[in-house]
Amino acid sequence: DERGMLDKDRGRIELHVVWRHNTTLKIEIPRELEDDTLAAVDESLVPPTELQVFVARGRLQKECDPYLRVECEAHRQETLSRSKTTKPVWKDTLVLGPVEGDDDNVVLSLYDKKPSRDKLIGTIEVPLCLLRNKCPVRRWLPVNGTLSPQEIARCLSIDTRTRGNEDREALALSKRGDCYYSSDESSDDDVSEDPAERLDRAKRKVRESLKALDKAELLPEHTAEDEVRKIEAITEAEALHDDSLAEERAAQALYDDDETLTQQCSAEEQEQVRAHSREHRITIAEAGEALGVFTSKIFARWVQELIEARPPPPDPNAPIAHEASPFEYSDWTAPQNHLGSVDIWFAWRHNPQHFYKVPRSLEEDFYPDRIANEATVCVIRAKKLLSVQKDKDAADAMVSLSLRGKEKHTRVVQKTLFPLWGQAFYLPALDSSSVIECTVHDVDDPGPYQTLEFMGRTSVELKPFLNIQGRGKRLWYSLKDKKNKQDRGILELYVAYRHNVDLAIIPVPEEAAVDSYKQRDANELVIVLVRARHLGKRGTPPDQGPLSRVRITSGSWASSVSTEKRGISPLWLETFRIECEDFEEVIRFEVLENDDVLGHTTLEVKTLAGRKPIRKWFKLDGLGDLDLCLHWHHSTAVKIPPLALETQPSADRRLPLNSLVVTVLRCRGLRRQDLEKRGPVGRGRVRKSRIEDEAPVEVRPANPRVRMEIGNLPHQSTDTYTEAGRSVTNTFNPNYMETFRFDDVYDGGLVCRIYVEHTSNKKPEMMGKCAVPVKALSHRRALRRWLTLEDKKGRADPSLGRIELCLRWCHNPELEVELTEEGARDPHMSKAPNELFVVLIRARNLKPQSRKHDQSKQADPFVVLSCAGKETRSTTKKATLNPRWVERYTWDADDASDVLDIEVRDACAYTGADFLGRVGVEMDQLRKRHALRKFLVLKNEEDYRDDERGEIELLLHWRHNPHFTPKKFPEESDSYDR
Repeated sequence: DERGMLDKDRGRIELHVVWRHNTTLKIEIPRELEDDTLAAVDESLVPPTELQVFVARGRLQKECDPYLRVECEAHRQETLSRSKTTKPVWKDTLVLGPVEGDDDNVVLSLYDKKPSRDKLIGTIEVPLCLLRNKCPVRRWLPVNGTLSPQEIARCLSIDTRTRGNEDREALALSKRGDCYYSSDESSDDDVSEDPAERLDRAKRKVRESLKALDKAELLPEHTAEDEVRKIEAITEAEALHDDSLAEERAAQALYDDDETLTQQCSAEEQEQVRAHSREHRITIAEAGEALGVFTSKIFARWVQELIEARPPPPDPNAPIAHEASPFEYSDWTAPQNHLGSVDIWFAWRHNPQHFYKVPRSLEEDFYPDRIANEATVCVIRAKKLLSVQKDKDAADAMVSLSLRGKEKHTRVVQKTLFPLWGQAFYLPALDSSSVIECTVHDVDDPGPYQTLEFMGRTSVELKPFLNIQGRGKRLWYSLKDKKNKQDRGILELYVAYRHNVDLAIIPVPEEAAVDSYKQRDANELVIVLVRARHLGKRGTPPDQGPLSRVRITSGSWASSVSTEKRGISPLWLETFRIECEDFEEVIRFEVLENDDVLGHTTLEVKTLAGRKPIRKWFKLDGLGDLDLCLHWHHSTAVKIPPLALETQPSADRRLPLNSLVVTVLRCRGLRRQDLEKRGPVGRGRVRKSRIEDEAPVEVRPANPRVRMEIGNLPHQSTDTYTEAGRSVTNTFNPNYMETFRFDDVYDGGLVCRIYVEHTSNKKPEMMGKCAVPVKALSHRRALRRWLTLEDKKGRADPSLGRIELCLRWCHNPELEVELTEEGARDPHMSKAPNELFVVLIRARNLKPQSRKHDQSKQADPFVVLSCAGKETRSTTKKATLNPRWVERYTWDADDASDVLDIEVRDACAYTGADFLGRVGVEMDQLRKRHALRKFLVLKNEEDYRDDERGEIELLLHWRHNPHFTPKKFPEESDSYDR
């Protein structure tokens, strides 16, 4: 009836009620939210940074237009509103990030959407600390429900790793097979129950007893009756808790026995022991001993070994990888006025987009004992920034760092108030009292016409970091307005104040050097190789950098190589002194690791024309910088003083030029030629210029010598290069200072050819050559020049090196033959001439004939003279093309039509005598009856003049001799015939 009383007169009604599951009403979590690949990774490595909330549905007491707002750490997301319902279904996924501090709460606000102003129905605050283990959880939460601090502490103390008993039970059943049967959970047969299941049930009772004890302690005690009721509840809860602990210990012992039995016995023995234990209601140890499977003593030892083999208990302070969220065990206190509840799924997970780990290279202090001189600032991120424009909830943020006039800027992160930069900057700071100014700007129209709007600033003092371990720390800084009053967000920085070897001041004595001979030409380049930097990634330990060296090369001298040093900032402090007189010289510096070029740069010597030391960092093309100190100056130790050949006065110009003096001073920058390389098999030798992508040829050592040739004169060469009294090999910059004299050089058309050769056990190898025409020395003065060497084809190649020579074509009085008969006149001019007097003086520039058996290009000349049917032969001079005889002959010659025939021959053991040249002198040419001395040009066999066959010098005098008695010529004697 109306009062709720049964009234049979009102009749009866038959109902059929079923409470069941309807799949159409079930709301599944989106599959993309269920996958978390980083859930099993340790929390210290990948902490949670992003909060994911799936709002499924709600149940309200009153009909309205509800929507749910989620707020955390200044982030806010809202679901869509549902109209006129008490059971809204949203199915909205809200993502808030970055969310990191577990001291905050997730605030869920339920609103009723109104045309004018939305009405707040109620709120729910979820502590983030209960979601710390990154495990997802789904619960119905009461609107305006609360969690007490004691309940939060209790949830955090629960070991949630005990979840997952179903997997553990399946494992136990698989080990035992069909020999085990499980009774109902409410059965009093403790022996027949699965030990693993019994242990789990005992642990659940312990947790329930702890929860009952906590509830008893929270009971109010306003009156005496409340006090008595609370004491009774606490006593009852403590007794229940003691019983639960005792049951847990017994279950643990039974579980240990069962595990030992499984490990130590076969399946048949296990079945017998368990069956005997159930039948006689005794322990497994007692059943095993009764059956003789094992004794109690041995079984106890096995149990002890099993306990000792267990891993140690986890550190209570270490992070715990839970199998469930502590939030799942929380008991909410519902409000007295129940407004409804909301079905929500939470997951606080790791998202790499909101996480930044400071690189280890920034955290390590490689030089803790050295004075700090550089500030390292890593701009990580900012939070809770205030937008400059009130109508926008985002900004294009950029951070500017300023220290003593030097500024650094981060990149622009667009459309967010929670930007993440993760950029490191290095600022020189020699003074520990320095302060870094950090300013956050909102960049409008990024580009050349961008404008900056102030968002906040903070200051970082460097001195406090000197007392911190590692001299660096990661900290949050509060951003202030221009008046340093209002907070405008927070900025996270990693700041370190340490020593940077690249900024250390390294003195070099050459920086203070002065050129004392500025009036003279510069001839020496001093290169001080100080150090390098940035040869690897910043922050690499000093003992792990590349093993590098520096090679210094140029086109005119051989390369110089420094020692090898390890590290990204190696220190050499090595000095190289190079002879350099060329204003257009270009020097190349290469930093090498093994044979790989890390970086290179070039320097033009003309940039050092100021003759003052220059020290600077040179940017390398490739990787790193190079610290060099250079000084181009004049050095008296390098410049060779004038030679005696240069200071000798010139002889009388009326005297003939007959000797060429060559002084070989030195060579610089020599290099062995490598014009030919062996090509592919079957293709013979291929020119290097035709080989594409050829690897650079390694510079080969050389033992250079200088060989000189002038016409057909015997060649001359230098000895082995010596230095300080010792023989030196494998050099590209030899000093010789040797003088050579070529006599009988009368022809200005000759050419002095100089060859620089590499000497070895095999055939000498030409390294370069040059030539000087003798005619260019006809001014009779010494010519001292640097000559560029030519290759085998006669092309000048500066890369082959240079040679310094001093040459002079002069008169050598020792080569002149003085004759007493020269200029004599016939004292008997009144009488007819009857005697021809001939002095065979010498020959020069003879042309040797081809000798297959002799490659010396010399001859063994002799002269055959004939006149008036009689002839004579001179002596033979060995291995010369400029023979000297000074032999006298006389003939009975009274006929002016007679001719004196002179024929020069080459004595050869194989061919007899080879023709070299001939000339004839008519007696009529001597009619003046005074001694005539002259050079006669030899003719060929056809009696034609041939300038290439050389000359012969004679003194001829046709005179009257009153005492002349015809001499018996050698050919008239019998001995000549024989």
